[in-house]
Parts: sequence; C-alpha cells; structure tokens
Amino acid sequence: MHSCATPVGAACQGEAEKARLIRDRIENELPLRHSDPVTDYVRAFGLHLAERAGVAGKADWRFAVVRDLSVNAFSIGMAAST
Repeated sequence: MHSCATPVGAACQGEAEKARLIRDRIENELPLRHSDPVTDYVRAFGLHLAERAGVAGKADWRFAVVRDLSVNAFSIGMAAST
C-alpha cells in the first residue's frame, strides 16, 4: 500500500493529474445540468462550504449536478491550484 504524507492542500505526485483526467471524463461523459437554478445553488453552496472550511483558495473547486434520479455525491482527488 502506498501512502503519501503531505501538508494539507498539497497533492501527491500524480494525484493532481489523475484528478484532472477524472474531472474531464465526468464533464465529457456524464449528463450534467449546466446552468439552471439547481446547479447555481449547488455551486454557490459548495463554494460557501469551501470558504467556511478555509480551503477555498487551495484547489480549483468545481461543483456539478448530474442528470440522474439516484441520490449520489462524490469528490475526486486533490488538485491544488497553481
């Protein structure tokens, strides 16, 4: 098992690239809701949570809503902003 001990906000080598690839796949393959009141709310709420947690400027936070009737949420990687 590989472990990566890094300071908060620092990504393991390759983790940022892996997160970007998964993000691109999600954006290109899933049926996302792009600009509607639900998506606007989720994005604003997500950014609010990141600000309250003190991590708003430590990553390229993106929030999306998938057109799917099942209840689900997930996060990918830790892609630190540069």
